[in-house]
Amino acid sequence: MNDQAARERFEALWAEHHRAVHAFVLRRIDDRDAAADVTSETFLVAWRRLEHLPEPSLPWLLGVARKTVANARRGSGRAQALIARLEREPDERFARDPASPDDDDRATERVMAAFNRLSESDRDVLSLIVWDGLAPREAAAVLGIAAPRFSVRLHRAKQRLRQLLDHPSDPADAPPGDSASAPPVMETR
Repeated sequence: MNDQAARERFEALWAEHHRAVHAFVLRRIDDRDAAADVTSETFLVAWRRLEHLPEPSLPWLLGVARKTVANARRGSGRAQALIARLEREPDERFARDPASPDDDDRATERVMAAFNRLSESDRDVLSLIVWDGLAPREAAAVLGIAAPRFSVRLHRAKQRLRQLLDHPSDPADAPPGDSASAPPVMETR
């Protein structure tokens, strides 16, 4: 591939997937500057391997981004800091105004509280499908696992989320009027 063709292919790749890759990274890294760095590193890897990129390329790019995020976390300890901050501070986007309680807001708040209580692995599996809009086969490629294994993980993650929604163990997750003595959540792995 000549330089001009490589440049055009890379520019098309960037235009088509930069936004999705950056959004994927932002959901995993709290620091916007660090997320921009990881996104840039992801596309640097794509540039270096341009002639060997699979089609469709988005699952491959998200897989590279996922590994780059993991490397960044290992190097700086951002994962522990993020988890600690999320435990201390509720997500303000889902905070409800007590003066005007809205059923949709409460439902969203309840789902997000249950989602945040899932393991990182379950959150990854569900977010690849729901937020990133990938098909199970594409999401499996991002995680570097076989599609049938991904389907099993997706099924189990959905079950655990459903269980947390049906039987919240934290009274803050329970809808108004629910008893605080909800049955305990049992993990099935």
